[in-house]
Amino acid sequence: GFKFIPKPFKWFLVDLWRRISEKGDDDMALDLSPQEIKDIGKMWGSSLFTPEDFKEYFDSLPLKGQRTFFSNMPLEERLIGLKPEEQLIGLKPKERVKGLKLEDRLDGLSAEEIEDYLKTLKKKS
Repeated sequence: GFKFIPKPFKWFLVDLWRRISEKGDDDMALDLSPQEIKDIGKMWGSSLFTPEDFKEYFDSLPLKGQRTFFSNMPLEERLIGLKPEEQLIGLKPKERVKGLKLEDRLDGLSAEEIEDYLKTLKKKS
C-alpha cells in the first residue's frame, strides 16, 4: 500500500515515524486508539488524495481486497454516486419491489395495463 502514497506524503510519514521512534528526553510515543487513527487517516486522505487517486488505488486491488474494503463501509456510502438503476443491478424483480406498498408498485401503470395483466393472471389460474 505504501507505493500508492504520493512522494511528499511519504516523506512526511517517514519523518513522523522517525520522530516518534526516537528515544531521548522527550517521549514522542503516540498512544492512539483505532478510532483516532481512522480519523487522522480521513483527515489526511481527503486533503491529499483526489477521487481519481482513490479510484486508481482501488482499481489496482484484487477483487477480494476491494470487497474487504467496501464491506466495512456503511451501505449508504457504498451507493454514493450510483444512479438508481445501477443500485438495482443484480436484483431480481421481486427483490426490487420488496417493501413497497401495492399502490407504489402499480404507480405509473394505466388502468388498461393493470386490467390486461389481471386477465393474464386469470388465464394462468
